[in-house]
Amino acid sequence: MTANRNTRAAIRGFATVSMGAIALVLATGEAQAQNVQCRDAGNNPVGTLQPGSDDNAICGNATVNGDSNVAIGNQSTTQGPGNTAVFGSVAIGYSADATSGTSVAIGAVAEATGSSSTALGFGARAAGTESLSLGLVAQAFGNQSITIGASTVANDTSAVAIGRGANATGAFSIVMGDGAASILGDSIVMGRNAAGTNYGSIAIGYASEAGDQSLSVGFISSATGDNASAFGLAATASADYSTALGTQAQSTGDSSVALGFGAVSAGANSLALGANSSAADIDSVALGSAAQALGFNSTTVGAGSRAAQSGTAFGNISNANAFGSLAVGLAAYSANQYDVALGFTSAATGGRSVALGLSATASGIQSVAIGSQGSAPGDVVTTASGARSFAAGANALAAGANSVALGTGASVSVNDAVALGSGSVADRANSVSVGAVGAERQVTNVAAGTVATDAVNLAQLNAVGATANTALANAATAQSTANNALAAATAGGATADQALLAATGAQGTANTAVANAATAQGSANTALANAATAQGTADTALSAANTASANGAYFRANMTGPGPQATGTQSIAMGANSVASGPSSVAIGDGARAVAGQSVSIGAGNAASGNGAVAIGDPNTATGQGAVAMGRNNTATGQGAVALGNQSTANGASAVAMGDGANAGAAGSVAIGQGAVATRAGQVSLGSTGSTYTMSGINSAASRAAQQGALSLVTSDAAGNLATTVVDLTELSTLGNRMTLAEGRIDTGMRRANGGIAAAMALGGTTIPGDMNVAVSFNLSTYRGEQGYSGAAVAKVSDHVWVSGGFAGSTVKGSAGGRVGMTFGW
Repeated sequence: MTANRNTRAAIRGFATVSMGAIALVLATGEAQAQNVQCRDAGNNPVGTLQPGSDDNAICGNATVNGDSNVAIGNQSTTQGPGNTAVFGSVAIGYSADATSGTSVAIGAVAEATGSSSTALGFGARAAGTESLSLGLVAQAFGNQSITIGASTVANDTSAVAIGRGANATGAFSIVMGDGAASILGDSIVMGRNAAGTNYGSIAIGYASEAGDQSLSVGFISSATGDNASAFGLAATASADYSTALGTQAQSTGDSSVALGFGAVSAGANSLALGANSSAADIDSVALGSAAQALGFNSTTVGAGSRAAQSGTAFGNISNANAFGSLAVGLAAYSANQYDVALGFTSAATGGRSVALGLSATASGIQSVAIGSQGSAPGDVVTTASGARSFAAGANALAAGANSVALGTGASVSVNDAVALGSGSVADRANSVSVGAVGAERQVTNVAAGTVATDAVNLAQLNAVGATANTALANAATAQSTANNALAAATAGGATADQALLAATGAQGTANTAVANAATAQGSANTALANAATAQGTADTALSAANTASANGAYFRANMTGPGPQATGTQSIAMGANSVASGPSSVAIGDGARAVAGQSVSIGAGNAASGNGAVAIGDPNTATGQGAVAMGRNNTATGQGAVALGNQSTANGASAVAMGDGANAGAAGSVAIGQGAVATRAGQVSLGSTGSTYTMSGINSAASRAAQQGALSLVTSDAAGNLATTVVDLTELSTLGNRMTLAEGRIDTGMRRANGGIAAAMALGGTTIPGDMNVAVSFNLSTYRGEQGYSGAAVAKVSDHVWVSGGFAGSTVKGSAGGRVGMTFGW
């Protein structure tokens, strides 16, 4: 066969144009079918046009079976399996096959076997209905599936794979990126080597990985737990329902949350918030940079803070080091089980000990220290270092076992002693001191003693003095009688007998008088001795009164009603109707009650009814081991519960309520601020619904200079207030599902519209350059995130007739289409 480019001839009713060695012939007879078929130089038809086929274009050693088809290229085919006819198909390229209606195969060995499918590229295959395969060996097997890129695969309905080697397995999955892959349906995978390993996975970022209905966003991020979420560089959420947000954040416990650079939430239901924070056990909470909640049900708030199992720490570098311990304040430290430290640098280290106040220290077992550090040079902190000791007041010291020091600078250095009042010193065991050497005090309003071990008052001493004075008067009278008798016996003028008789009578009288005098003298001596003793005691009391008056010190008590009752071993009760019935308990105040071991109740109407419980104020109730209630009308119920403020309530083991009207109503819950409410176990609530939070130094130069690592953001309204609406997990999940459904419908509608526009933009006519007889063109477009594509072929069949075919579509499901047309010109 030879080429004759411009030769025209009429042969048996055909208009013929030669194209190299093959001529394209258009039948012109009215009764003949309107097919266009290439012929060789000998005017022989090239290719196979099956009988009954109309309106087709065939060129090369191709096969056409059906109507309105185009087959161009050696061994290209437009016919169905078993030589069945097809309609509107296009096969262009060596061995290209379009074997289903309105399908398009362009490229060597390309296959479009699905209805209305399109395959473009060498070895490309579109097997699903309305599928699109674009690229070297790209394969679209699912209905409405799309593959774009070399070696891409879309295996299921509406699956999309874009990028070299991308693999979208599962219906409605979308995979974009070299080597990216999805395993099951409804997955979205974007990024080189990203992977969606289960149903509904979303993985975005290089080498990111997402599991069942999980979301992973970020470079090498991983959300492999069911319904897990990971956001950030190398963020990991490996447990079910876990969330990790921030560079290298790790959430490895079920339903746990880790927020911030390097944050780790390892326990179920745990929360770690802040750079390098750690919530290591079940229901633990760590808030703040490098905060560590190390044990079950532990809570720590503040940079560098630390809490052990069931412990609670509030404040930067605060440390609740043991089970059930509480540390509140900057650098506050509670070392052993159930220790409580409240205040800046306060320390409770004795076990079940309590330290309240600036730098207060309670180092003895079950000891209590209440007060703050003095400001004068040489001052020491309030310290209760003896076992079961109690120190209250600035710089008070209770160093002996079972000792009590009440007042600024009060000091007890021995066991079982009490020092009451500012500067009082108790340095003898089993003693009570109300002053110090050189700083003595009066004790006023003391009732008369009734038994040998009772104290006596000044009225009793005055009665002893009166008795002694009466005895002295009687002795003087007896002496006078004896002297008178002797004078009568020696008087002159009487006879001897008379004198003797008189003398004898006088002697008897004298003897009687002497005996009476001796008796009186003995009584007087005894009375004098007692009086001297009483006088010495009175002088001592007077001296103490004078000294106290000179120094301006005093100790007063004005009590009516039933007296105090101290029935517990080593207990102390002070105040009308006060009761201290527990061992080593202290009850001070009208109606105060301390009814358990080592309990302390200070204030009118207070009640401390748990071992080591503390109730201070008017009136408060502390019920439970180690419970603390301070302020007015506060209630702390449960082991280790703490209620501080006015009308606050802490109801549950280790619950903490701080602030007027604060309410912590469950175990381990924390409510801080006026009206704050925490109702779930382990919940932390800051402020009430009307609260605002101000951090004046957050934008300072120092804050900016100290900032390191990725930033975490908390959203608020325009005024800077955090959100206050409370919803539970069920409501949030329901709302999320409804929003997801609505967003899906909106996204689908928008994608269809945008896809249609993108396809229209890509669709364009194809012109034949000068001196050419066949032209093939491809177009790509993009519009608002959707990609359009089109391809077209045009062949010149005579000087005035052109035949063309084309297709267009987009990345939106069901948007592919095609066309075939003819052009006449003169």
